[in-house]
Amino acid sequence: MIALGILICRDASLSGCSPKKGAVAVLLFHAIDPDPTKSYALTPAELEETFWRLKTEGYSPISLKHFHEFLQGRRKVPQKAVLITFDDGYEDLADFALPLTQKFRFPAVVFAVAKWFEPHPRPEPHRPHLSTEQARRLLETGYWSLAGHSYDGHGVVPVEGGGVAPFYLARRWLCQEGRRETEEERRGRVWQDILLTAQTLKKVGVREVMDFAYPFGAGDETTRSLLQEAGFAYHYTTEPGLNHAGQDLTRIKRITAREKAAETMRVLERLFAEDRSN
Repeated sequence: MIALGILICRDASLSGCSPKKGAVAVLLFHAIDPDPTKSYALTPAELEETFWRLKTEGYSPISLKHFHEFLQGRRKVPQKAVLITFDDGYEDLADFALPLTQKFRFPAVVFAVAKWFEPHPRPEPHRPHLSTEQARRLLETGYWSLAGHSYDGHGVVPVEGGGVAPFYLARRWLCQEGRRETEEERRGRVWQDILLTAQTLKKVGVREVMDFAYPFGAGDETTRSLLQEAGFAYHYTTEPGLNHAGQDLTRIKRITAREKAAETMRVLERLFAEDRSN
């Protein structure tokens, strides 16, 4: 089990140890689609525009390893540092995002729903996900890191009263038995999904599985504890804001990229300006 918590600085001279010595914006993207009407997607042109503006307006994309070392207080970051992340692990990353990260030499992270690296029957309409081969191709470039976003837990389960709630957070309604699952049963179900996530990432080629983005951006104390036990030290939310050395590693903030590059850049500029003034 990996022990986590807030880093307590004993030596103020440690580079990056003070919460005010640098900040990192973790940018969150989802799908990349040429069709501008698709929800949760940027067009390839807007993604390229976002990358171009990051490069020309003084932002510095950093690697996942650099981000870890910064949070631990062991390494400084440049001004206006950014970590680029993509949720879900869609196939369009290989088609559109990969060439752009290589063109701009930007590191990036994909938080993948690990089940879809292998083909499974899916009766519902869905956007294709990365295959195992495509995921390995991302890793081999040296620009990309792979991380967890559940195995099959990025969805909902039935709950008492006929509704649905997030897979990781809710106690499932067991219709045939006419009861809610116990908290222990819920823990077992979530634990199994977390273990499968870690195992699948290792099969794809991830040496250390340490990063996990909560499905729907939300985790509770049970989820955090189970993730820590499985070795996932860094937990990513969808709470907006910047990240600083010494903060709670289980509540990493992320900024959802807007559909237009100009809107994303306005948000980043405002957040970094506010951080400098505090």
